[in-house]
Amino acid sequence: VAPLDGVVSLVLPNAYLMGNVVCIAHGAGLASVFMHLRDVHVREGERLKAGQMIGTVGATGRATGPHLHWGVYLRGARLDPLGLLAADALAGAGHAGMMRAGATGGDEQ
Repeated sequence: VAPLDGVVSLVLPNAYLMGNVVCIAHGAGLASVFMHLRDVHVREGERLKAGQMIGTVGATGRATGPHLHWGVYLRGARLDPLGLLAADALAGAGHAGMMRAGATGGDEQ
């Protein structure tokens, strides 16, 4: 799901390393990138609301198993994606629960 409101700036199907990719521009130089998606449910230029479904977790590209590779960038510098999640969402699952669910941030794979 989209972590914040934004506009889909790129949908890249079947990239060799990253598989199916969705990039969301949130404004002010902040962007989210989701890789290895099985299915993509958005198109370039589409305006998204926080919480809107963008796709499903997969193992496309050079992945050894299903997972979400989620990167967040501020003017090109990597950030921890968990900082974008609402505090109440983290309280429900806990940081460890998010990792068990398959969400990984940055360049972890």
